[in-house]
Amino acid sequence: MRNTRSNGVVPVALMMLVGVTLLYAAISRGVFLFGDDTIMFQVTESMVERRSFAVTSPTFDAVATNPTLDAAGFTASAIPGDDGRGYAKYGIGQSLVAIPAFLFATYPLPHLLVLKIMVDPYGNQLTGTVIYGTSLINPLIGGATVALLFLLVVELGYRQRTALVLAGMLAVGTLLMHYAGTFLSEPLTALALTTVVYGLLRANRVAGTDRAILWLLLSGFAAGLALAAKLAIGVALVAPGLWLLWIALRWERSIGRAAMRMCLAWSGPIALWLIVVGVYNAVRFGSPFDSGYGAEASAYTTPLLTGLEGLLLSPGRGMFWYNPPLLLALVGAVWFGRRYPALALTILGMLVGVLLLYGRYYVWWGGGVWGPRFLVPLLPLLLLPAAEIVERAWYWRIWQVAVGVIAAAGLLISLLPLLVPFDRYVGEYAASADRLHAALWHVGDSPIVVAMRDLLHGRVTLDVAAVRYADVRLTILSVVMGIIGLLVIGLTVRRVSRDESAARPPLRAMPDTPAASR
Repeated sequence: MRNTRSNGVVPVALMMLVGVTLLYAAISRGVFLFGDDTIMFQVTESMVERRSFAVTSPTFDAVATNPTLDAAGFTASAIPGDDGRGYAKYGIGQSLVAIPAFLFATYPLPHLLVLKIMVDPYGNQLTGTVIYGTSLINPLIGGATVALLFLLVVELGYRQRTALVLAGMLAVGTLLMHYAGTFLSEPLTALALTTVVYGLLRANRVAGTDRAILWLLLSGFAAGLALAAKLAIGVALVAPGLWLLWIALRWERSIGRAAMRMCLAWSGPIALWLIVVGVYNAVRFGSPFDSGYGAEASAYTTPLLTGLEGLLLSPGRGMFWYNPPLLLALVGAVWFGRRYPALALTILGMLVGVLLLYGRYYVWWGGGVWGPRFLVPLLPLLLLPAAEIVERAWYWRIWQVAVGVIAAAGLLISLLPLLVPFDRYVGEYAASADRLHAALWHVGDSPIVVAMRDLLHGRVTLDVAAVRYADVRLTILSVVMGIIGLLVIGLTVRRVSRDESAARPPLRAMPDTPAASR
């Protein structure tokens, strides 16, 4: 296996991190749209300014009993806590990670930008400088996820240019670009799960050494952070845990007690994060086992086959419709599985766990969002088998055409919610059960088709912060960030192309065997 540092891979990944982060920041929406984002932000604000976890949003009962308020449109509901105050039911992970961005948005940023503040009828701030600045944590997380996928693909032995293509498809051809422009926790969970697998892979390469322990500590920390962001994602951690157990058993004879150390190194940080989650629950609701979801935590009433069809194939939420590059991964899955059976089984196990959980959930479609929100955390890992197709594309024109067409389709689908605000249609189909059913299951009423129809008829409104705020300074800043981001990405592509041209393998090399796949 090639050493990633000696081949200049880490500098390339850092350039990718900077470029994609700036690009995502340039097209970030910088406003709150969902309810989840509002509440998680209020937790961040409360921790910094009041040394508390309580939020300012009212509870649903308080809104329902107020004749001047519309309870039907209320999505940012606080949950009554053990002390009578309102709390978030969501994990603390996103709120913790956002603290540096909140501090940046509260103190230095207002000297550069003063953005208009809008408050909803329930007293929740939805726009403003602090909202925009705090939301910038997700472009950074999204950029880091793209850079980490690049490192992961190279670590598996594929060419840097193959890794670059996969990273590019993840960045602008999947739902990651959309969710990086929000304050939802999906990008953070995606970064955490990718780190879990990357850490296990690196640890397996150097099993029995101190470096293996360090990689397992990182992987375990990421697994715990994923649980802190969304406790339900624990179903996706079973497979990596089994993979680690297999690694430890495989090395037991040669490294003895070191195998036990490996397991403890991975599970220790997870245990610490679970303690954090337990304390957070106890402070809010009086019990370390009460997350605040109440009856929702057991609301698995959807027939499994209906949920699975909806998450994978339905026009309104089907995974492949919103992430066309996954079609390449589907085609390359068998080749990838033969080359890396343990990793392939781990990723499959993670997907099965998430599908079985959310396929039965009463709102399997994820609410008023764009695409299958619950599957976003797995996108970087699900895309890995596409490396097999991209590798073949360097040799055969038919695969070049396939990769080009699919990449273009992914870019088009990713651009749709930027050109046609997705929340415009959400308000329409959320008005009735019949409209919602049509939006989920009827091709002609699916959000993608409706957005495409609006685009063709010229009903375009660029859905980025610069337009939403109509602020000259923010517009200039966004344009500058976008240009610099694209320049850095261009320099990254140029560097990878130059380095690989100088060390190009013989043309007779078998495309089925990447140079370092042994």
